[in-house]
Amino acid sequence: MAGRIISAAILGPIRTGPDHAALLSQVIREGGRPVEWTHGFVDADGDFLDRAGAYKRAVACRQIVADGGPKVLTSEMMREGGR
Repeated sequence: MAGRIISAAILGPIRTGPDHAALLSQVIREGGRPVEWTHGFVDADGDFLDRAGAYKRAVACRQIVADGGPKVLTSEMMREGGR
């Protein structure tokens, strides 16, 4: 099985952190334009997954429970249900 989700990330280049808001704040402080960045997550293997792919992985790894809502992973979902 592929690695568990370990961190929020933005791509362009990849940056990781506790949540997307913190990452975007960092980019803005450094003069970046976060609108050009893709939001997602990094797994234990170091691979970037977009929010939809990360949602599927987190469900498969039993880090969150599928709840019938939108099938995209958010930092909040990982904080609330992350195992």
